[in-house]
Amino acid sequence: MIRKQILVILAVLLMLPSAAAADDSAAADARLLAIEQEEAEKRAEKEKLLRAVVYVQMLGDFQDAFENAEVYYYCLDGVDYVAASDGTKTRIYLPRITKSGEYFLADEEAGDAAAEEIAGLLDEAHRTSTEEFWNKIALAEKPEPETHDPHPVDQNGVMLVPYYNQGSGYYEDGNWTHTDWPSTCFYNGRTLQQVGCGFTAVAMALSYCLQDMVAPTDLMNGPDYNGNGADGTVGVNAAAAYGVPAYQTGDFDTAISELRDGHPVMVFVGQSAFTNGTHYILLVGILPDGSIAVSDPGKYWNSYFVAGVSFSPDYIRQAAIGGSGTYTIFG
Repeated sequence: MIRKQILVILAVLLMLPSAAAADDSAAADARLLAIEQEEAEKRAEKEKLLRAVVYVQMLGDFQDAFENAEVYYYCLDGVDYVAASDGTKTRIYLPRITKSGEYFLADEEAGDAAAEEIAGLLDEAHRTSTEEFWNKIALAEKPEPETHDPHPVDQNGVMLVPYYNQGSGYYEDGNWTHTDWPSTCFYNGRTLQQVGCGFTAVAMALSYCLQDMVAPTDLMNGPDYNGNGADGTVGVNAAAAYGVPAYQTGDFDTAISELRDGHPVMVFVGQSAFTNGTHYILLVGILPDGSIAVSDPGKYWNSYFVAGVSFSPDYIRQAAIGGSGTYTIFG
């Protein structure tokens, strides 16, 4: 009995090194697989970048004819090349990565031997489009353009439209700047503070759409100033001058729909919390509770980004006047 137990123990001990070796082998295989996968991913990313080179600046003969050139990438003996051909001329380039690592620039011509071989492939491209050919050389793809959010919003979904006040200037980070604006005069001596609500509202809308400052003083003394303020066409005419789409409507529901979609809406209003006469205000968003955030160029205490206030849709609808040109939609 004791002998039998000893034999069992010996058998178990003999098996232990074999199990350990199996574990080491499995770990080595896993590491090798991980390395291979990493290398494959690096190569895929490199090819993606090489495809993007064709829409980056190229030198030489293709500087002017670039839009009409077919551009390809090709790997020859482990070296990547970029080649461009318009059917009559061919240029071969060695790509290099920029310091930022974002894309490749083709700025150095390849050697004669490589250029000759790749030029031959390009000539073949103009004669054939067989699957075999496209396995050797790939038509470059236009990279996705850089995108910038055209409608940045705050945590409540309200458009981050800069706030300009015709009597105070530009409100930014709790301070007033550009305080020279209000005293700037129109051609007849009246100031922006006195009669500049329309120009100030339009300037806010255009600054947001362009993501660049358009000051109300940039818009003064144009054809839309009637001596006592801005005509109803001030929004669409100023927008056209800056290349910003704009149109007018008299339909409140359309205006609110556009506002919800990220378009500032200027409203011509009558006697209300905004004015005792007539006035322009800018709608800049709809809050989660359904109320409307306003930028009032005349009264900062009516404005969302200064005082945090908003107005009900019904109040805005009742304050609005002006028929078919009541609402001007920007962007």
